[in-house]
Amino acid sequence: MATAAGRAGAAGTNAGAAGTSAGAASTNAGAAGTSAGAAGKSGAAGTSGGAAGAAGSAECAVPADCGVPATKPVKCAEGLCVAGSCVYRAKDADADGHTAASCTAVDPSVVIKLGDDCDDADPSIHPGAWDGPAEGTKASACYDGVDQDCSGTADDGKTAGGQTCACTPGDVAPCTDTPDGKPITFPVLANGLPVGECKRGSRICLANGTFGPCVGAVGPAAESCNGKDDNCDGTKDEAGATNERFFLWDADNDLHAAKGYKPVLGCNGPGTPPPECANCVFQADAWKPNIPADDCDDQNQSVFPGATEICDGTDNDCDGQTDEGNVAPAVWAKDADGDNHGDKDVPTFEGCAPPGPLYRANIPNDDCNDADTTVHPGATERCNGRDDTCGGKTDDATFEIGTPCDVRGLAVGACKGGGKWACAANGDRTCVSLDPAIGVVGVFKGTVSQDHRAPNGSSDWDCDGDAYCDGASSANLPGKYTHSSIIDCPALANTERAKCVDFKFPDLCSFATKPFLCLLPAAGVGISGIECVANGSGGCEVGPNGSNGLRSIGTLRCE
Repeated sequence: MATAAGRAGAAGTNAGAAGTSAGAASTNAGAAGTSAGAAGKSGAAGTSGGAAGAAGSAECAVPADCGVPATKPVKCAEGLCVAGSCVYRAKDADADGHTAASCTAVDPSVVIKLGDDCDDADPSIHPGAWDGPAEGTKASACYDGVDQDCSGTADDGKTAGGQTCACTPGDVAPCTDTPDGKPITFPVLANGLPVGECKRGSRICLANGTFGPCVGAVGPAAESCNGKDDNCDGTKDEAGATNERFFLWDADNDLHAAKGYKPVLGCNGPGTPPPECANCVFQADAWKPNIPADDCDDQNQSVFPGATEICDGTDNDCDGQTDEGNVAPAVWAKDADGDNHGDKDVPTFEGCAPPGPLYRANIPNDDCNDADTTVHPGATERCNGRDDTCGGKTDDATFEIGTPCDVRGLAVGACKGGGKWACAANGDRTCVSLDPAIGVVGVFKGTVSQDHRAPNGSSDWDCDGDAYCDGASSANLPGKYTHSSIIDCPALANTERAKCVDFKFPDLCSFATKPFLCLLPAAGVGISGIECVANGSGGCEVGPNGSNGLRSIGTLRCE
């Protein structure tokens, strides 16, 4: 038995030695040697050899020892160290708890353990995700052409009540993919809808109860200089758009920018003057595309390279010379107010240079007021008592100053022709009343014994269509009041007063120097031709002195 055991030990020793040798190259071989050494444990040499084999078997200690294999897609796998051995598996790139279902090593000898996520770049797509109609807190995932639950079929979810994404033939639903089913990504959404030139399309439910392809959806395109938001990011013609142009500032609009100005690239010019022109006032049309920066005077439209040289003391063509060649002399006129019209009372001068300050070349010498920029031929005539257009006439003819007009714009009563046209402070004309009382509600002027007519012959002073107190037309009784009003004042003393308080005509009694006296019980003498008399019934009436048919003015009350 001992001899057999010795043989077994020797075998173990040999196996252990083999295990030791193999352990240098392979953990598995080392493990085998260890096992073989253990089998021959009755031989000391075998045990020793097995131990030596185990010592050389470890492939990795930490995941970093395994590295990351080259893959397709790139970096879709990771290395793990499991029991000293390197194992490779697909990553969970979108952190939805599911590793990628697609990841291949470039080296076919490397095995990668795959997961079940059919789109590892979108955390909303994985086995178990909702892919059906709206239910409870779950939003509808129908008609988007996306297989959210990785079942192999899009829009196949079914609610607890049995509802599915199946459609009724002829139904139309919005969609956001291309006709061949590729989803469109919109950079910016406003209230759930794409912005700019992007838009959703629509799809029609077919006879088999499924939706057909998406038609009409427009996705983002390269931004172009066209005043549109082509890339649908919420901004039009932003920097980097195709067909941008170089813009230069042209203050005098002669299509030549000032020398030394730097061009600005873009779809449009900037919203401010260039930094080279600190004193420039912004003009939107001053930025022009693709013009040369060679103007030697960008404040003078007649000065630029290629301009015609004229006799004006200026280098018109920017060639460094002044008034060269056979040029005709300029005609200089004094323009003190800078309105490009010379003072007609100052003689003109011919020459290549101005005779003094404030002179301009080749302008009309026809200004009748060279101290006011608003006065010159071609200006707007205003109602201000002067000749703005230098035509030899003031406002009278243009604005009909002094002719009749209707006060308050009412062509009735005293308002009709009750005013005259006059100039207003704002330069327009206004209708001025011939009498301050015309057109004022409640005014009725004159005395009872007179014919109460306005300057235009009307008795209707407040222009309400009624010339009297009764609300009816009484043109056959000029100057008379056509209704009587009895006032009850039985307890008044002789010194107490009666006053007109008609709510519609509060000033009917304004022609009297003071409120009427109401004398009781006997008749008394009134004021200004008016008398207040007892009527024998405890009341009193007011009317002209000595009148048998007493007529009242409005309604009286006793005070």
